[in-house]
Amino acid sequence: IPLEQRRPDDEHLPLQLDACVVGVCETSARRRHESLEDVAQSRWGAVCHAICDMCWWNVTNARFSWTATKKEKDGEQLLDKQRLRVFPFNLCARAFFLRYPNPFAGHIVSVDVLRRAVAPDNTLHSTRLILKRGQLPKWLPKNLVERAESWVVEESRVDAVGETLECKSYNIDHVKLMRLVEDARFSGCNNNSQTEHYTHATVISNIGKSTSSWMDIGVHVMRSRIENYTIKRFQKGLHKQRAGYLHTLEQLI
Repeated sequence: IPLEQRRPDDEHLPLQLDACVVGVCETSARRRHESLEDVAQSRWGAVCHAICDMCWWNVTNARFSWTATKKEKDGEQLLDKQRLRVFPFNLCARAFFLRYPNPFAGHIVSVDVLRRAVAPDNTLHSTRLILKRGQLPKWLPKNLVERAESWVVEESRVDAVGETLECKSYNIDHVKLMRLVEDARFSGCNNNSQTEHYTHATVISNIGKSTSSWMDIGVHVMRSRIENYTIKRFQKGLHKQRAGYLHTLEQLI
């Protein structure tokens, strides 16, 4: 649905192109939350149940806009893009390291700095260990996972001169069950008080990859189900992740 086909009185509403992608948009200093059920039951959800590979919306006067796409190739993948229009890079980089704790991150148990050093090229390299508490689906066999907690390593590189922050996060336990790799990048926009944020996440389940017998078809179904479940949980978690990050930015202003 191209932008030129939107009615003038609907410019303040998000253009929902896929009901499986739900986001949070902040307009006029009031943050608006929409659940999947709300979108699916709305007239926008009924109109925009189109099958597409890329989903996006752009809200007039919004603080950020983002794009997401999901595809099946070597696991489940998710691409997210947002533009922090009123925040300069130095503030966004600072908020990245100070985003925990926040009211939207109750699942974060602890954050520890394992390593932090300045490289010869004057870039800051950091490694942090984060303990996250999750929720296991009821259909998952109990013998696959002992606890609903996961250790995540976060490796980051900050170039203050080039105004870029690159981060890679991945779990170091439950890797036989599932591996989630998240790549994030913050980049300044020509010193005009704008910062772009890209996130790319890949979920790969290693269950049953070494077997190909027709007798193990149930294992392959379980692997696909784990990948789909994890990427959807991550997708829904973008709500709280974005809200918590904006909360930290507002506290720093």
